[in-house]
Amino acid sequence: MYDGGAGGYDWALFAATNQPKFDVVDSASNDNIVNGGSNDIPDSTWTFLCGTYDGSTIYLYKNNAVQIGSLSVSMTRATANVHLTVGSYAGGNYLDGKIDDVRIYNRALSASEI
Repeated sequence: MYDGGAGGYDWALFAATNQPKFDVVDSASNDNIVNGGSNDIPDSTWTFLCGTYDGSTIYLYKNNAVQIGSLSVSMTRATANVHLTVGSYAGGNYLDGKIDDVRIYNRALSASEI
């Protein structure tokens, strides 16, 4: 999902070469990327991914709320009146797959809530 950047901040939950990643861009346009490591996302299989940011740490979860990455960050969050896009990133990179059960919260969920 992508919600702007450029003067605001964006959140991107994606897989690069089948590796899950969660990117939170801060108000200075710096990428803060949590890499899911060797937790591959297999083709033709439903995979649950969840990214959260609680104000000090960015977390990435995979199936059954298993934490597969985290990154401690100190950043300034900004707000911007921009659109929200699900299934594309950076104006032209589109998901070649299906998306189901998208949820967006105004707070970070705990592992037990995920």
